[in-house]
Amino acid sequence: GYDSYHEYVGLFQQYSGRAAGAFPEFLEKGIAKDPLKCEYFLPSVIADLLHEEKATVQVCRSTDQWYGVTYREDKPVVVEAVRRMKQEGLYPEQFLN
Repeated sequence: GYDSYHEYVGLFQQYSGRAAGAFPEFLEKGIAKDPLKCEYFLPSVIADLLHEEKATVQVCRSTDQWYGVTYREDKPVVVEAVRRMKQEGLYPEQFLN
């Protein structure tokens, strides 16, 4: 509903601001520890907001396939999946061009 949309936008603003604000510290610590393996784990930003009681989360189930790019070798699989979903009309043709 309407309130849920505004709650989502508010959480996204908190989330993106917190994620951007915490990124320099991550770089300093993560790169010093292991520059080839460090990963900015974005769900930890949400976990911090939950712990501080500044956010609530509702998990929505989906049967859709999740695609992500962690390694260079992952990219062709995701590019092909997006191409196929555009062709099927699930995404607009201009998506990620």
